[in-house]
Parts: sequence; C-alpha cells; structure tokens
Amino acid sequence: MGQAGAPVEDPCEQPEDGFDGRAEAEAWVGEMWHDLVDEGVDQVWLLCDGEDVYGPMSLHPEK
Repeated sequence: MGQAGAPVEDPCEQPEDGFDGRAEAEAWVGEMWHDLVDEGVDQVWLLCDGEDVYGPMSLHPEK
C-alpha cells in the first residue's frame, strides 16, 4: 500500500503465479523491502488464495 493508502500494483518483479509457500514469500519481502519502499510502498500483506494470512506489516522502522 502506498503512502496515500492506495494499493500499489506490482512495484517490484515477483513470480507471476505467486510463491510456492509462506517461507518463499517472506524471503522475497526480506530481499525486496528496500525496493518496495523506494517505489512508495509503506506496508505489505501476506495473502493465500486471496485471503489475508497476516498484515499489514510496515516496511518502516517502529518509532
């Protein structure tokens, strides 16, 4: 989700068919979070078949 609260569609390259599992998705976020922030993303969600697994998760340090 971007700073204005609007969803950001695919700001960084990710697998077209999604990820093979939670660990793979979490690893991708761990590798890409700097790029996501640079693209204006403030927080992310982990979804499975369109259902929230957890989130929102901020990409910024706690203040």
